[in-house]
Amino acid sequence: MRVVPLSRLTFKTTKMATGNFYNENASKIFASACEGEFDYEDLISNVEYGIKALDKLSFNSGKAGKYLDNTSKILEYSLSDTFDYADGTSIECVIHPVARSGYYSGVNLDYICEYYIDGHEVESDECIKDYLTYYEDYTELNAIKTSVARFKRLDKIKEKLTDKLENIYLDYTTPLVVTARFSNGETMYAEA
Repeated sequence: MRVVPLSRLTFKTTKMATGNFYNENASKIFASACEGEFDYEDLISNVEYGIKALDKLSFNSGKAGKYLDNTSKILEYSLSDTFDYADGTSIECVIHPVARSGYYSGVNLDYICEYYIDGHEVESDECIKDYLTYYEDYTELNAIKTSVARFKRLDKIKEKLTDKLENIYLDYTTPLVVTARFSNGETMYAEA
């Protein structure tokens, strides 16, 4: 059963003395006021329900409840997609949804992304090249060409997964953008 959150941010433009929301990866700031006693729990359970409904793309990451810092928490369910190659290697993109508390109030939803080749985390096409030359006996030239192509595929998988995740976020939050940020830290937001 889908429950609509009790409160949403309803404003055209808001001015704050400093940036209320920290957004690392999401295309917009997916914010919720969370003013009621159970609004935060409702928001998180609704988002997790939406992720679980994606069936084969969702899984329990084992990182549930892990805090990235004092204000950011990884949700229970994550998104993942894998691609297998003829040479026996596979690549995987994992998206972990993150809830971040606002500086003054509210919460915004973001995500972190991890890339893997055969279960080893990689951060760039250079890491994939190193893996292919060391573990898969690729020549240097062939590993360079292959690693660039595989990293591009990982980026396409990431785009597909983040689109699905952000569509879930849209159901339960108000998307915001920063319209102005001043040298004293004052920040203005508007609905996207």
